[in-house]
Amino acid sequence: GTRGSYGQNKVASMKFWESIGAFYGAKDPSYAWPLALVHLNITLYALTFWLTRPVMPFLTTQLGADAVVFGYLQTVFSFVQLLGAPIIGRLCDTQGAKIALQMCQLATGLSYILLGSAWNIPVLFASQLPTVLMQSMHCSQAFVTDFSSDESRSSALGRLSLSYAVGMALGPMLGGLLSDVIGYHGVAWLAGALMFVPFLANMYSLPAHRPGMEKAKGEGGKGGLQV
Repeated sequence: GTRGSYGQNKVASMKFWESIGAFYGAKDPSYAWPLALVHLNITLYALTFWLTRPVMPFLTTQLGADAVVFGYLQTVFSFVQLLGAPIIGRLCDTQGAKIALQMCQLATGLSYILLGSAWNIPVLFASQLPTVLMQSMHCSQAFVTDFSSDESRSSALGRLSLSYAVGMALGPMLGGLLSDVIGYHGVAWLAGALMFVPFLANMYSLPAHRPGMEKAKGEGGKGGLQV
């Protein structure tokens, strides 16, 4: 009857998420969905980044920049990325990977929107400043480390790199195709808009704390969490 069908569907759903959890190395089946969402996050993060990479040289040329200016632009990007890594590391330790990841997504989205709105060279350079927090891979690695089992942690982190590679493979192709339809600025705006999708999804779906954080706070007061 209906009750039997519901029971079968529930069992099938549980088995499905157990297999997802096992694939992502979850230390508990209940962490399967958060880990799957983190992998979707990193795929979309890579997709949006590599959407904009192919159009960057053409966009800078449209604004009157030459190859030397484009080189300076890449130098600024690399420099602020270097500055941001320890900041995000500290945020992951003190606020948790969820908050840090959402801050990364807001900063990344803002960078792409500024890039799409750039009407001169100074604004183009300003668009690279928010990338100081474009560190979603670091946050995702912290999340996977917290929610994966000890024996599967290495493979779990490897699969995170695979999810990034999927976005990296699709991004340049889509960026080149879309630039013919919506223009170089449009591609950057699209990338910025897409970054707010995982931000909202994470707000409601990712756990705010590491496993055991509440217990650790209750037992140790100000002590750190051991994972």
